[in-house]
Amino acid sequence: MRFLSRYQWLLLLLAVTAACGGNSQTAPVVVDLTGQWTSTLTRPPCVGDWSVFTLQLAQSGTNLTGTLVTKDNQRFPAAGTFDGQSGNVVVLLPTGTGECGAITFTIQVVDHDTSGHITAFSGQATGRCCGTILETFRFVRATT
Repeated sequence: MRFLSRYQWLLLLLAVTAACGGNSQTAPVVVDLTGQWTSTLTRPPCVGDWSVFTLQLAQSGTNLTGTLVTKDNQRFPAAGTFDGQSGNVVVLLPTGTGECGAITFTIQVVDHDTSGHITAFSGQATGRCCGTILETFRFVRATT
């Protein structure tokens, strides 16, 4: 019985690797939330129509800044952090109208398309606005 030489072993290993898809490439994951996102809340704060709202975000490093706009065009500043997997967005609300100071959207799940771009993010919304806000949310990237 004859043994394979090192060269033959190397050729065999390369052939098996190629046959098993060893050269497959995965799309790089894009961890940027820059863009426009849409969502809803079933238990919204007292100010504005939150039945549908948009969140315009810009990301620099892990920092987020932006504006949330309700269906009736109420505008609120937003800021937060996002590390590619989790984070939060805090939306500041006007004080003195029975409102809480802010609603926090805690990002717990991030969805990507096949090219690695973020298509949606979801998690828990919290705040004490006209009662307690404690519900899940899902922001979906708006199509342009």
